[in-house]
Amino acid sequence: MHLDNIDPKTTAVLVIDMQADFLEPGSGVFVESGYKFLPKMVPFLDKCREKGCTIIYSKNVIRPDQRNIGKAGEFCPPIKEGRMCVDGAPGAEICPVIAPKENDIVIKKQKYSFFYGTDLLNTLTTIGIKTVILTGVCTDCCVFSTARDDGFYNFDVGFLSDLTGTVGYDDIGFGSFTAEEVQACFITTIAVTTGDVMTSEDFLSRLI
Repeated sequence: MHLDNIDPKTTAVLVIDMQADFLEPGSGVFVESGYKFLPKMVPFLDKCREKGCTIIYSKNVIRPDQRNIGKAGEFCPPIKEGRMCVDGAPGAEICPVIAPKENDIVIKKQKYSFFYGTDLLNTLTTIGIKTVILTGVCTDCCVFSTARDDGFYNFDVGFLSDLTGTVGYDDIGFGSFTAEEVQACFITTIAVTTGDVMTSEDFLSRLI
């Protein structure tokens, strides 16, 4: 897939889980790559707004009583222990550096995919979105799952390689992988099966 001549009026930029709990050093699941590209997102999002794109933020949150945690805790001990992604806690809020502005949309979710159990699909179709651009963390979990579902719902998918990031994997029997290796694997998979992988500069240059 190659996206060209992208109409900003029918384009949504999804900002996936760019929350303090993921972006503050020393947090339960610190995504260093997300922390590094965070400053770059500020002018990028402002430019998208100026061009007329819709900005939609996801917040991955679990009830304080954990009665909607599902299986999430089995794969993320800090969430199971109630140390991160707690709805209403400061760490669950969008990082202040890229705080939503007027007319931006914020939607809560509990699962990897931004679509599961939320009104994202209804929102996108109601406002006439045809192209969805993915940014945020983590590439291999929430961003990848959302990108796949975007394609399943027949949206054109753009994936920004410089404004997405993830963490490395320790060896649990299959070898260890650095964050860079995990990122490379997943953006390659997306490029082959799901959407157009591009940089943020490429995306802005293709807006009509």
